[in-house]
Amino acid sequence: MIYLQGGKPLRDKIKDMGSGNVTLIVRGEAITYLEVRRTSPKGEMKVTIMEDEDIIFETEQVKSDEPIIFKRRATPGRN
Repeated sequence: MIYLQGGKPLRDKIKDMGSGNVTLIVRGEAITYLEVRRTSPKGEMKVTIMEDEDIIFETEQVKSDEPIIFKRRATPGRN
Protein backbone atom coordinates (compact mmCIF):
# COMPACT_ATOMS: atom_id res chain seq x y z
CA MET A 1 0.00 0.00 0.00
CA ILE A 2 1.17 3.51 -0.74
CA TYR A 3 -0.41 6.50 0.97
CA LEU A 4 0.36 10.17 1.48
CA GLN A 5 1.18 11.50 4.92
CA GLY A 6 2.33 15.08 5.28
CA GLY A 7 2.44 15.25 1.47
CA LYS A 8 5.04 12.46 1.32
CA PRO A 9 4.35 8.99 -0.09
CA LEU A 10 4.77 6.19 2.46
CA ARG A 11 4.84 2.46 1.65
CA ASP A 12 3.42 -0.04 4.13
CA LYS A 13 2.74 -3.77 3.99
CA ILE A 14 -0.55 -5.08 5.33
CA LYS A 15 0.23 -8.04 7.55
CA ASP A 16 -1.81 -11.25 7.42
CA MET A 17 -3.04 -11.83 10.96
CA GLY A 18 -3.98 -15.44 10.17
CA SER A 19 -7.52 -14.96 11.47
CA GLY A 20 -9.38 -13.94 8.35
CA ASN A 21 -10.71 -10.40 8.61
CA VAL A 22 -8.21 -7.54 8.56
CA THR A 23 -9.11 -3.91 9.24
CA LEU A 24 -6.41 -1.30 8.82
CA ILE A 25 -6.75 2.37 9.71
CA VAL A 26 -4.20 4.69 8.11
CA ARG A 27 -3.81 8.33 9.08
CA GLY A 28 -2.83 10.35 6.06
CA GLU A 29 -4.16 12.47 3.23
CA ALA A 30 -4.93 9.78 0.65
CA ILE A 31 -4.28 6.19 -0.35
CA THR A 32 -2.70 6.24 -3.80
CA TYR A 33 -2.15 2.51 -4.40
CA LEU A 34 -3.33 -0.70 -2.77
CA GLU A 35 -2.82 -4.30 -3.84
CA VAL A 36 -4.48 -7.15 -1.92
CA ARG A 37 -3.86 -10.85 -2.58
CA ARG A 38 -5.64 -13.82 -1.09
CA THR A 39 -3.17 -15.87 0.99
CA SER A 40 -5.40 -18.89 1.53
CA PRO A 41 -6.92 -21.23 -1.07
CA LYS A 42 -10.23 -20.92 0.80
CA GLY A 43 -12.46 -17.98 1.48
CA GLU A 44 -13.24 -14.71 -0.23
CA MET A 45 -11.87 -11.17 -0.33
CA LYS A 46 -13.61 -7.82 -0.24
CA VAL A 47 -11.86 -4.44 -0.15
CA THR A 48 -13.42 -1.16 0.98
CA ILE A 49 -11.41 2.08 1.07
CA MET A 50 -12.91 5.03 2.94
CA GLU A 51 -11.69 8.58 3.28
CA ASP A 52 -13.43 10.40 6.10
CA GLU A 53 -17.00 9.11 5.76
CA ASP A 54 -16.87 8.54 1.98
CA ILE A 55 -16.35 5.15 0.34
CA ILE A 56 -13.96 5.84 -2.55
CA PHE A 57 -13.40 2.19 -3.62
CA GLU A 58 -15.29 -1.01 -2.91
CA THR A 59 -15.36 -4.48 -4.43
CA GLU A 60 -17.81 -7.34 -4.25
CA GLN A 61 -16.80 -10.54 -2.44
CA VAL A 62 -14.41 -12.37 -4.79
CA LYS A 63 -12.87 -15.85 -4.69
CA SER A 64 -10.30 -15.19 -7.41
CA ASP A 65 -6.57 -15.73 -6.98
CA GLU A 66 -6.05 -12.50 -8.93
CA PRO A 67 -5.08 -9.49 -6.79
CA ILE A 68 -7.46 -6.62 -6.12
CA ILE A 69 -5.67 -3.43 -7.16
CA PHE A 70 -6.64 0.18 -6.44
CA LYS A 71 -4.81 3.03 -8.19
CA ARG A 72 -5.89 6.57 -7.50
CA ARG A 73 -6.67 8.54 -10.61
CA ALA A 74 -5.35 12.07 -10.78
CA THR A 75 -7.99 14.55 -9.67
CA PRO A 76 -7.78 18.23 -10.64
CA GLY A 77 -6.68 20.26 -7.64
CA ARG A 78 -5.20 17.26 -5.79
CA ASN A 79 -1.58 16.16 -5.75
